[in-house]
Amino acid sequence: MPGAYPEFSMFKELPAWGFYVRHARGIVFENVKLICDRKDYRTAIVLDDVKGADFKALKVIEPDKKKEVIYSYRSDGITVK
Repeated sequence: MPGAYPEFSMFKELPAWGFYVRHARGIVFENVKLICDRKDYRTAIVLDDVKGADFKALKVIEPDKKKEVIYSYRSDGITVK
């Protein structure tokens, strides 16, 4: 479906409620605030095959505070400050 890309509906439900980053390099998030107003089973941020990502002053607010904020799969060089 190249004509529709990147329409989110072609992916059904995404694995993150905030950001889903896949096949990327050198990602920088600075002063990002994510707010989820109701419980969601998904993680706020999912990284899949990411080589190098810096999260500076990341703030995540959600009802389920026991979950990890970032889920990293096949990724490396991830820093959270």
